[in-house]
Amino acid sequence: MGNVKEVAEVRLNGKKLGILWCSPWRVDITKAVKPTGNVLEIDVINLWANRVIGDLNQPKEKRLTKTHDAFRFDMLTKNTRPIGSGLLGPVTLVRNEE
Repeated sequence: MGNVKEVAEVRLNGKKLGILWCSPWRVDITKAVKPTGNVLEIDVINLWANRVIGDLNQPKEKRLTKTHDAFRFDMLTKNTRPIGSGLLGPVTLVRNEE
């Protein structure tokens, strides 16, 4: 899957193929792939710090999170740049010719 930040769960045609949290960010699709009509799903977990930064840019009544861990996030402000997160790709299929 190229580059992923930080955790990804992969499903193909509804079959769970694994939860990935480190390089090489690969799963074996052999038992789930069909000749045509495949549906690939990848859920990527964002970082909590990014959610906090996003909320700091909202009025208090529109914020989605409430955290008691202010001591962990007191360095974050609404001007803090979000940390790179998500499926940064590229996603490719590789045929293993053994």
